[in-house]
Amino acid sequence: MQKPGENTMDMLKANIRALMEARGWKASDLTRESGVNPTGVYDMLSGKTKNARMDIVEKIARAFGVPVYHMLIDPERRDIEVALLAIFEHLPAEEQQRLVLTAEAWAQANERLKQPSEEEPQADRV
Repeated sequence: MQKPGENTMDMLKANIRALMEARGWKASDLTRESGVNPTGVYDMLSGKTKNARMDIVEKIARAFGVPVYHMLIDPERRDIEVALLAIFEHLPAEEQQRLVLTAEAWAQANERLKQPSEEEPQADRV
């Protein structure tokens, strides 16, 4: 059985490693840039740390220049969000608003498609 926080720590460790690799950083670089104790960085990367303190995660996120929640989500999702945000930031305010309204309508339509139709016959119960 998985312990609470276990998957979160795996995700945190994977994200730290991916962000370090993207920047060509070693653990010593992360220590220097974040101000986190070298033992703390090593313990997190090795899996020895079972529950990371939020202040440590915040320092690491700040060193990478990413929001804290990016440290705790799937890297693929993070990459998509970063790409969308970069596009969004380059749009004029009017186009940003239009994009938000379109995305909201699209999400609502998608939710409606997921809901079973009232017209669909229900399976007979045995």
